[in-house]
Amino acid sequence: MNKVINGKRYNTETAKLIATATSIHPRNDFQYWEEELYVKNTGEYFIYGWGNADSRYAVSAGYNTRTGSERIMPITESEARAWAEDHLLADEFEKHFDITPEDYVIQSVTMSANLNQIVREVAAEEGSSISAIVTEALEKFFN
Repeated sequence: MNKVINGKRYNTETAKLIATATSIHPRNDFQYWEEELYVKNTGEYFIYGWGNADSRYAVSAGYNTRTGSERIMPITESEARAWAEDHLLADEFEKHFDITPEDYVIQSVTMSANLNQIVREVAAEEGSSISAIVTEALEKFFN
């Protein structure tokens, strides 16, 4: 499939196919869908997906009628990583995406008042930042 979206060309013939995912339904089932994750030579990611009349790719075909369809969806690198984590085994994932301690960044952490106070005290004693203390703890946890 070849499509221009927001002035950028997405072409399944020229981009590198990373992986394919399919639904659990048989191919002839109305709910069947298939997705392919691609990366362009510019480093941009996109998903090409298609599905039958009762899948996530279904479109209206008139009054109370749906049919299967296909589409290309540009995605960010973080969305591509999330898609790959959902659909690939670890070895396949590592072929396409790096895994480093920086990948374990906590985007939103809610600490109890006691834990928050302990982390602040440790940071003050060591002359370090709270972020550095949390990063060190995560590296110890994941290694």
